[in-house]
Amino acid sequence: MASYKGGEGLKKPSQKKNLKNIKNIAIHHSATPQSWTIHDFVNHRLTSGTTGSGKYSGLGYNYVVLPLENRVVADVPEDEMAWSVGGYNSYSLSICVAGYYHAPVNNPVTENIINMLVDKCAELCSKYHLDPMKAIIGHRDVAVIIHNPKWATSCPGDLLYAHLGEIRTKVKAKLDKAITPHSIKEEVEFDPNHTPDEDWGDMGQHIMH
Repeated sequence: MASYKGGEGLKKPSQKKNLKNIKNIAIHHSATPQSWTIHDFVNHRLTSGTTGSGKYSGLGYNYVVLPLENRVVADVPEDEMAWSVGGYNSYSLSICVAGYYHAPVNNPVTENIINMLVDKCAELCSKYHLDPMKAIIGHRDVAVIIHNPKWATSCPGDLLYAHLGEIRTKVKAKLDKAITPHSIKEEVEFDPNHTPDEDWGDMGQHIMH
């Protein structure tokens, strides 16, 4: 897997996060052309004025799925704060799929996209001892989880969101077949008043969801 370090001009994060608190994997779409490469994302950040104030690394997601190239690219390190899910970055990891899976564009959710998401989610669920049936969510679910309509969004689009049940089921099946039993960690309570770190919001969701 290629590792993307943010690119010249994109600022680095200034906060770490406690990986023991991870309880969800949030799926996003970029609301950009499905054909975008990592260089297209970088150029967008550099030219659109959405490079933030140094509070995030690279593109703002832990991983980016690139359908055109059939690969998943690592972006923000898992132990660093991103800016992908406002109010919930301390408790989640984010995977963004290049494309627009909502009206009026309605890019197709291909089998390759689903397979890449299943593989990456299975890896993360195993690593952090998460139950995929509970842990894998859409970005739009976060506003409900944290009881804050401020962060309401249509992301990851109706078409991709409709496949999350299938993705959860396939991830569970993949983990169940693993040689090493998959242990589920004790649930971590979401604390709406937590202040151990800065939890940057999704400042760019009007451009990339």
